[in-house]
Amino acid sequence: MHDRSDDFQKSGPGSSLGTSRFGPKEPYFEKALDHMAHVLKELGNPAIAGFGGNDTSEVISHLLKRDKSLRGGHGIKTVDDDLPVTELSPGALTTLIFNAYAIINTFSDFSSYGVKGNVMGLDGSIIPGEYRTCPVMIYQVMGRKSGKLTQGTGIAKIDSAGYLDPTRPPHIIISKETPLDKEVFFSCLEEVLRKQGKAVIVVQEDIDDAATAKSLAELDAEYRLQNASHLQTTLDQLDNLEGGTDIKQKIEQLLGGQGNLPKTDASGNIQHGRVNSFSTGRYIAKLVSQEFKINSFYGNIKEVAIVPQHLQRAAYKQVEKDKEYAYDVGRRLGLELATGNSGFSVVLKLEDGKLVTGITDIENIAGKAVNVNPNEILDRYRGPTQEFVDRYLGFLGSRSIVPQYTKPTMRGIELPQSITGRLFAPPN
Repeated sequence: MHDRSDDFQKSGPGSSLGTSRFGPKEPYFEKALDHMAHVLKELGNPAIAGFGGNDTSEVISHLLKRDKSLRGGHGIKTVDDDLPVTELSPGALTTLIFNAYAIINTFSDFSSYGVKGNVMGLDGSIIPGEYRTCPVMIYQVMGRKSGKLTQGTGIAKIDSAGYLDPTRPPHIIISKETPLDKEVFFSCLEEVLRKQGKAVIVVQEDIDDAATAKSLAELDAEYRLQNASHLQTTLDQLDNLEGGTDIKQKIEQLLGGQGNLPKTDASGNIQHGRVNSFSTGRYIAKLVSQEFKINSFYGNIKEVAIVPQHLQRAAYKQVEKDKEYAYDVGRRLGLELATGNSGFSVVLKLEDGKLVTGITDIENIAGKAVNVNPNEILDRYRGPTQEFVDRYLGFLGSRSIVPQYTKPTMRGIELPQSITGRLFAPPN
């Protein structure tokens, strides 16, 4: 790095060195480790300082075990906040607040599509004050293995005093720790819509199906493989039919997007941000629009799926505490390497109510992830407990960082009988 410190301080999101997406699932992994060891030795065997999550620490661990003469350490950094041992990972707070603003602001606008007014009953009578159009926003959050970031969106639900308000969005939160049960989910959504006429659903990018314990991405791939098999059978049959060429070409086009297993990255994780990737957010949106029904309910669903994906890693403004924690981790990593230490990870631990740096063996971090404590998640997809939210608020240092908006109260007027006696409702 250049010795001008302001270059570092003014840098934007991303890695200064470029990509570091390299993992054990690569077919050339062992050879790459040997090459890295050779290069380091040729450079005088400098210490390795790596920053990242469980995948980055796993690569450093493999390298140090591959050649015992090498020296290196790891500093925690991941927006997913899914690492063991540490109380918090730098990067998580900024993404947490980004998601809170995105959910509150976007839904504040989208909920304007809601319509409440007169409806026509089955017998032709006019029923006043019913929900006619119900906005439902589905927001997808990053995090493959742990639902900490997903459950963390519950911070958007706090009021000005810092207490969870069940009427504030998100109203339903589904993460890896709370597998999807469609009946329970539909029941929860119905409850929210009957009370509020609108809803925000937050889903993790990779969640499991309660009935099969498989990820939704896996189930989607299996479904597409079955479809591809049926289409291929039909395609073979068309070879024997006269005039089947045009139909055959269309089926071949359909086959082009079927039967593909989910793509994985260098560490074996399903990729969710690619063009043809399965999207949990869009899947839930389809369930809401195509399968969700409420008896004796006049409202129509107007749904939208928000999948910000990489935007969550590129917040326009970093949380100050996040920058402080990242600096502390980096400084401690450099100091430990300078004293000859190796094979460790720098973590954040609580001392006297404050986060300070600590050291743990890199094997305690490498390739590992932790889930949210089940006792800190409310039932029926209602999101995190107050204890869970309070911990993040403590790390943030202030509850005022979460936006609190007020809506003007409109003054009503008394309507004359000439109007109230002639109610109108468009046909349902």
